[in-house]
Parts: sequence; structure tokens; C-alpha cells
Amino acid sequence: NGTRALTLRALGTGLDGWSRRIVGVALDAAVVGWGADQLAAHAGWTRAHLGVRLGERGLPSPGRLLLWARMLHAARWIPELGRTAESVSRQLDYANGATFRRALRSTLGCTPTGLIEGGGFVPALRDFLDVCGVDDSVGDRRSVA
Repeated sequence: NGTRALTLRALGTGLDGWSRRIVGVALDAAVVGWGADQLAAHAGWTRAHLGVRLGERGLPSPGRLLLWARMLHAARWIPELGRTAESVSRQLDYANGATFRRALRSTLGCTPTGLIEGGGFVPALRDFLDVCGVDDSVGDRRSVA
């Protein structure tokens, strides 16, 4: 399963259908290099209007949602054999590895090595669920592995 499927499964029924679709689009958009304006245009709104709609549902702003989407992909990819922080940063369209590491540190509070040692995707997903105000559905009730 991909990052998108695992994340949407973990969100469960904690979000309405529109919110789930926007999160799914953001997860797809993160790997093709979309910015917040492109995400908003896809939803048919301006970035400001999308930000209001996301905020009403307890979700991060368009830019933060895309940042979280990149971090969730990174959290799945970095632990994979043969992957490096540099290769993941390029795949996620970061200007350089230092910019990527700063984003990782500011969002997840760790370095690439710390992310691997801390468990990778599942702890990152739990942090995202917390940001969205969704009950943790990664535990015993559902498996994301």
C-alpha cells in the first residue's frame, strides 16, 4: 500500500468525505511538486478560501497540508533499503538536502536518521492525525503495515 492509501485508511471516519479527498489530493500533489495555489485551484478555490475551508474542519492550511504530505512520503521512503535523505529530498522536489532536513526537523522534530530510529511512517502518521484532531486509528484497531 502507498502512503496515500495508508494515510486515508488511518484517518478512517475521522474526516468528512470532502476533507478526505483534499488530503488524498495533497498526498498526490506532494510527489508531483504542486504548490498551495495549485492545490487550491484543483479544489476550485483560491488558496485563502481553501485555507478557510480546511481550518473549519480542523485541518492545516494548504501549504502546511502539502508539507505534511511530503513528510509522510518521506517517512515511508527514507527507511527503505537504498534510499538516502538526499534521494528522498530530490524526489519530493526540495531545493537541496539541507532544506529537506530543516523541513523534517521543523515538522517531525527529527533528522532523517532519527526518523528511521523512531519508527518511520507510523509515528509520523500519528503526529499528522494529532494535527488533524483525528483519534489515533493506527493502534490496535487498524493496521497500516
